[in-house]
Amino acid sequence: MSLTEGLRALFHPQSIALIGASDNSGWSTGTFNNLRGHGFPGRVHLVNHRADQVHGEKAHRTLSAVPGPVDLAYVMVPADAVLPVLREGADRGISAYVILTAGFGETGPERAEREEEVIAFARQRKRTA
Repeated sequence: MSLTEGLRALFHPQSIALIGASDNSGWSTGTFNNLRGHGFPGRVHLVNHRADQVHGEKAHRTLSAVPGPVDLAYVMVPADAVLPVLREGADRGISAYVILTAGFGETGPERAEREEEVIAFARQRKRTA
């Protein structure tokens, strides 16, 4: 993927997946409402492994179950689940992510290792893309 394509996916996506979408999450509700309220013209796919409906719309149990391409993924899951989500997204060809979660290096040295794993995965994917 070229730099131009990667930037387009991040700044001008045609479709977005909200992974970890939940009616109980301020990140999810705010992001969803901003996309809808400010006229995002593309598809917004909601992913929640426990719910069939979120924000009044159909939700998918996994990222793999989302139909069609996804340009940008908002990852709103616990820190331990971020890397598996990135791997699943990479398998689908997703290259642009916004990670909205806590529990990495900011919480102490023991969690910094998890952060380094995410960084290493991103660097490795950049080289193979």
